[in-house]
Amino acid sequence: MFATREAMKLSLEGWVRNEPDGTVRVRARGSQEKLRDFLVKLRQGPPWGQVDAIDLNWRQDDPALGPFQIVY
Repeated sequence: MFATREAMKLSLEGWVRNEPDGTVRVRARGSQEKLRDFLVKLRQGPPWGQVDAIDLNWRQDDPALGPFQIVY
């Protein structure tokens, strides 16, 4: 919920998914400034959680991404 809430505050498009190994995968679309702000929030993490590492891959814009959502 943390990543979804932060993405929605920034009006980003995309999705977040919890993986079976405990990692969280995010695909987001937005302006460079908003994506950087989002990355700062993800690095801080939620007050109840812990962020050990972030693997970042910048990719071409994906126009197929819609409103930010949780995928299962």
